[in-house]
Amino acid sequence: MNPCPDYRLADLSANARFKLEYPRALRGAAVATVALLVLLAFIAPEYRPQPYALRSTEITLVEFELAPDLEEPPPVPAPLPLPRVIEPVADGPAEDDYEIPPFEQVGNPLPPPPAPAADDRFVASSANPVLLHQAKPVYPEIARLARLEGTVVVRVLVGADGRVLEAVVVKGVHPQLDRAAVAAARECRFKPGRQREMPVKAWVAVPYRFSLR
Repeated sequence: MNPCPDYRLADLSANARFKLEYPRALRGAAVATVALLVLLAFIAPEYRPQPYALRSTEITLVEFELAPDLEEPPPVPAPLPLPRVIEPVADGPAEDDYEIPPFEQVGNPLPPPPAPAADDRFVASSANPVLLHQAKPVYPEIARLARLEGTVVVRVLVGADGRVLEAVVVKGVHPQLDRAAVAAARECRFKPGRQREMPVKAWVAVPYRFSLR
């Protein structure tokens, strides 16, 4: 009598079928492994160990001579300085030199010189000189930088020919502006003063206004 119950494999679950087939699969895997090892034993070459041999090393000795000691060269004397060559410079027009006023005088001009004494060599004119051409003064650059401004009054002596013989500052602002006004006043031209229809020398005042505006 068969002790195992009679049932069909189709009626079993997947887990139960796996448990029944597990011993058979294990036996098949073992047989396949043994067969593969036997096959590899026949195919693999025979192992023959070989002793290790040390490599031979050859040493070659090379003889060489030492270089002789180098001697320090003697010091080289320093070269003599070249003589300076002075080349002549062609004469050219001299540049205008501006006299820089002291710091204390900037904004504090010197007092004007005293008015000249009356010239008693001629009689007073009945007609004063008439200005025909008033030369423009040159504004000094040093005065521009110092921002000096003001009116300079120059008293000029007009000769019988209408030219300026003398020029004196009677109201100054600064030496730089005073000199520029005197230089311009000397270039003025006048119709001379007259006394009984005769041209005579006479004094007349010429103002010069210096302004940066």
